[in-house]
Amino acid sequence: MNLNLRRGFFLYLILFFALSIAARGDERSCQSTINSIGVFKNGIFVVHETVTLPGGGTWILANPPKPIHGTFFLESPVPVSVQSAIREVDVPLNQVETMDWSRDFAGHKVAISFGGERVVGEFLGTGEGTEGGNSLDTPATAYGPYSNRLSPGEVSNSTSAPLVFRKESGELLFLSRKADISSVEVLDSQKMQSVKRPNPVLIFTVPEDDSTTAPMPVTVRMTWLAKGISWAPSYRINIVNREKILLEQTAVLINEARDLTDVDFYLISGFPQIPFGNVTSPVDPKTSLANFFQSLTAGQNQLQGGAVTMQQAVVFNQAYPNQGQTESAIDEVTASLSADTLDTFYQPIGRHTLAQGDRLVLSIAKKETPWKKVVRWNIPDLRDERGRSLSYDDYLQRRMNRYGAAHEDTLFSECRDPQDTIQFCNPFDFPITTGVISFFETEKFRGQGTLFWVNPDSETSAIVNKALSISVANREEEISPAAPMQNIANNARPILAPSDVPVNQADEKGNTSDTQTVRIYGDYYRIATIKAEMTVENHREEEATVVVTRRFSGEPVPAESVNSSPDTNPAAKTTIVTDQVNGVNRRHEISWTLTLTPGETRTVEFYYQVLIQI
Repeated sequence: MNLNLRRGFFLYLILFFALSIAARGDERSCQSTINSIGVFKNGIFVVHETVTLPGGGTWILANPPKPIHGTFFLESPVPVSVQSAIREVDVPLNQVETMDWSRDFAGHKVAISFGGERVVGEFLGTGEGTEGGNSLDTPATAYGPYSNRLSPGEVSNSTSAPLVFRKESGELLFLSRKADISSVEVLDSQKMQSVKRPNPVLIFTVPEDDSTTAPMPVTVRMTWLAKGISWAPSYRINIVNREKILLEQTAVLINEARDLTDVDFYLISGFPQIPFGNVTSPVDPKTSLANFFQSLTAGQNQLQGGAVTMQQAVVFNQAYPNQGQTESAIDEVTASLSADTLDTFYQPIGRHTLAQGDRLVLSIAKKETPWKKVVRWNIPDLRDERGRSLSYDDYLQRRMNRYGAAHEDTLFSECRDPQDTIQFCNPFDFPITTGVISFFETEKFRGQGTLFWVNPDSETSAIVNKALSISVANREEEISPAAPMQNIANNARPILAPSDVPVNQADEKGNTSDTQTVRIYGDYYRIATIKAEMTVENHREEEATVVVTRRFSGEPVPAESVNSSPDTNPAAKTTIVTDQVNGVNRRHEISWTLTLTPGETRTVEFYYQVLIQI
């Protein structure tokens, strides 16, 4: 009985493997076509690909996608099962990293060079050598289109069985791994266009029963995201005359993914949320569970990360409050977008063929638009969340901790110096995505900077260089008001608790001062009145328009409530800025637009009250 069971078991195994081999023998290759690719600036691209299955049965697609987790989807008119696996497939020689002598050169006439001798024959294989012990680590580029000779490489020092080589005379050579073999030349290279390698494949199974009513062939549509193709925008402003500039957008398309033939490309701009962009889908058979779970954990940690650097700003389209745009202005520009559209824009650039590693340079658009030259002087608020004064270096450190180190040179260099800017409207019918911009006046280079996201027909300004011929001075001092002033504690943030009331703080001897103080959640703050003064001098031989923007913490105070002199300052625009976090003072922004004649000096001033922690 036991003997019969054993025989039955072995017969079952033989039948199982026979059926498996037969099933694999029925696997036929199929072809796919990439219809379109949308490319993000961060190296991620979206692919729409179709696979044509001529009929029922099992079909193998070589060179399958390596998708990002959660982005691989299939559409088919009939039920189609899909399996990812590793199979032996033909790999072109220019894609092979290493050569296995006994396996890849078997059946081919070759000439080997060793010890100063050139011998013609063929490899027969190895004795009992271990797999991979006879690899020659030679770059695949050694098999160029004009050469069939391998570049010299190092022979492995493995002590496994030697290579067996049969000369044309029939004599056998046993070549040690330590033999000084300098090269292998394939003499019938026209027959050797590819080698077998275990590679990932997609296996499609189409049912062959009568329930399949869809016409053949079956077209399967695949959609997936992957990494390896990117694009980088750049802009040029050429100053035509005092009224017009010529704005040009170019793009560089970088393909590091795979060979692409006659593919319809789209350039995507926006700020996509792709939190699993660094996680490869388990659809890829080379992705182990350990690597998959580790990538998921790393992706979650990255989502909880902090700073956004300037490099990311160029990659992801940040709209930072710079180039003369205040945060409120940026909010207005963003609000101009239609509420029923998603802020991801596709720019068609036509059909192109790109080999892996190719770069494509394109001129996307070019158009003239009116412009104005404006000098902008943006002065930061040098106070912390509790009203205490900060040095400029401390201020920069705090901002860099929040936004990233790259901001110092590109966003905040204008804080202490006035900047020449070009102010214009986006003349294109598509948004200007964040990128590098260069400035020319005829053939003269004037500067380079960063142009941030601009919607169509929206105004922006781009920093060209420091306005060295505009002198500026910024001063402020604490003063005593000439008359009692309204207590700003009512506007403090957070709202005062019932027990937190304005008090006059007593010193150690019990004497009280005239300094008005307030207690907020157990901390004492004094109310200070500040006079701020900004002076601008025009050293140019032409009229200059200067926009002075000053941020401050606290509440603005009318000049009449501080002194009896009338307010002679030009009209100013004051807005509330909402980026103050956990502060007791609200943050404001006040700005003036000044027109200075050659050699003219102008001074503007304002007053404000601020809560300062004692």
